[in-house]
Amino acid sequence: MGSIQSQKILKLNILKLNNGLESNDAILCYNAARVLKEFNDSHAMDILLNTLKDQNDERRAIAANTIGRLGNLKAVEPLIQILKNDPFNEARQWAAQSLGWLKSVEAVESLIKALWADKDNKVRGEAAHALGEIQDRKVIKPLIELLENHDEDISVQYNIVCTLGLFRDKQATEPLLILLETDKNEDNFLKFGIFSALVHIRDEKAIGPLVKLLHNEDEEIREESAYALGQMGNGQAIEPLLNILRDITNNDCIRGIAAEALGKLGSMEALYFINEFLEQDKGARDDTQRQKAALALINLGAAGIIKLIDVLKASSNPYAISSAIEALAIIGETRAIDPILSFLNSNEDHIRRASATALGFYNDEAVVNPLTVALQDKDLWVRINALGSLARLKKFEPIRTLVDENKADEKTREVALYLLDRSERT
Repeated sequence: MGSIQSQKILKLNILKLNNGLESNDAILCYNAARVLKEFNDSHAMDILLNTLKDQNDERRAIAANTIGRLGNLKAVEPLIQILKNDPFNEARQWAAQSLGWLKSVEAVESLIKALWADKDNKVRGEAAHALGEIQDRKVIKPLIELLENHDEDISVQYNIVCTLGLFRDKQATEPLLILLETDKNEDNFLKFGIFSALVHIRDEKAIGPLVKLLHNEDEEIREESAYALGQMGNGQAIEPLLNILRDITNNDCIRGIAAEALGKLGSMEALYFINEFLEQDKGARDDTQRQKAALALINLGAAGIIKLIDVLKASSNPYAISSAIEALAIIGETRAIDPILSFLNSNEDHIRRASATALGFYNDEAVVNPLTVALQDKDLWVRINALGSLARLKKFEPIRTLVDENKADEKTREVALYLLDRSERT
């Protein structure tokens, strides 16, 4: 009886979801399709195919966007017709998107035609994106040709660039480098897309032009170039990046990115300079850049890890120490446990906060009592970080005791109650 009742309820819910597909509310329609996909409900497909013929522009557009979520290739030909012939721009745009989701090679020719000839730039941009989703390599040449025509719309150019990057084909390197050099847009939106594409392609021919851009007058371009060189994994970039790191007239951001890139490139020549950058200045430099330097040392392997342990043992720079603590904890370096435990007694709030967080990465009984003591620290963030670490280690008893004995201030108690409640729900 219960099974029959359950089936009736299920059928009723599916009926309601199918009704949702006919809604003018796009979000309701999308969510209904997402759920119905799990039930493999064929009626949902029929509803949406019929809606593609609706006289109402908005409803056709919603159906075109939604139908691709069902993953049914029966939708390919109707969507191609929408892309070719529908007078409503949004319907064509969402048809292109759905064809990308369906990854149908059958749609490639129509998507290329839309990219070249559609009168609406949003449709063209979506067509480029869809071609990247489908990954048919015969589109590479048309995409390059279109890029070389210097399309006037930046969003279309951006989608073409990103799609070429996804193919990782070195045919695209030269056109991308030319566009990078000739792009005159005041913002760097398109250039960032080109950097990303070049990183995906990893063509050695791009190294020289990217090295030149390390000296561009635009700070963002210099920083993106340094980052891209690190991602591309080519040793030719090591010396130029070392020069950036060594030059103290450069801003901290690009020096931090250069340090991070050198770590990714495994440059042992950079070891000393990365460590020097980590230790430089006792002022509150942007912590993000110090963290990049500390993680770069981790990437350099055993020698870099030893440098970080030396920072814990001998540095007088609290910001360098906290960055070293965080980096060593991320990799679970056990030689760092004792120094980190001792730093819970530091006079520097900065260091105690980092230590309280770091100990949560060590599944070691030796850290539980010190973290419990840290729940009474004078600094709120040390207390909160200690709570987070105990919860991460699933050591909830000290947190319950803190609440039960009413030993916490209002904010610490609020966080403790939240963590206890979450633990009971998971």
